Amino acid sequence: MKPATKALLEDAFLQILDNTVFRILVAVVILMVLPTFLVGATPEGIDLLFGWKVIPYSDLMGMLGPNAPRPADLQIAFVKSVQELVVQGFAGTIGVFFCIAATAFFVPRMLEKGAADVLFSRPLSRATLVLSRWFAGVLFVAVLAFLLVGGMHLGFLLRSGHSDPGFLWSALTLVYMFAVIHCLSTMVAAFTRSNVRSMPMASTTSSVSR
Repeated sequence: MKPATKALLEDAFLQILDNTVFRILVAVVILMVLPTFLVGATPEGIDLLFGWKVIPYSDLMGMLGPNAPRPADLQIAFVKSVQELVVQGFAGTIGVFFCIAATAFFVPRMLEKGAADVLFSRPLSRATLVLSRWFAGVLFVAVLAFLLVGGMHLGFLLRSGHSDPGFLWSALTLVYMFAVIHCLSTMVAAFTRSNVRSMPMASTTSSVSR
């Protein structure tokens, strides 16, 4: 690996670690993963805090009413519903929006006077510099996505005995979706040098893609 490329990758990684929003999102992800280690879906019902209390599936179905559809396997249905709610519902909507907001300033900050003079004095093309900031944003989301999906998968495996390898692909789906949106955000930020202008367009694209 060339020294310049290695330096850009290290800079992207350090920029992520120095991001306050990234640290907050890591804490949020941990709080979302933690219940999968504390609450287990057993064949009999929902096990809270390692046997402290077990809620039978019949009680849960009773809350939904007598006409509610009853899945053939309530244990798997519970796990899959939680996976869909967290990954597709929360991470795929609110989570992506917060990540867009957190990474929108990567390019404008690079183009600020002083920082730009130092960067552009190096033997690197402008396209490479912009691409490095785009990669930093993708890496930002990749760490969060794999931490969320991998942590939930491990929690469900240990507490509920359920392993769905296909669920792990949802991490790549989240990263891919963000990478496309972040590409537009980076392009707008590079032309306007404003993270305020790039955020609305990226958010609109996110809504259309869903």
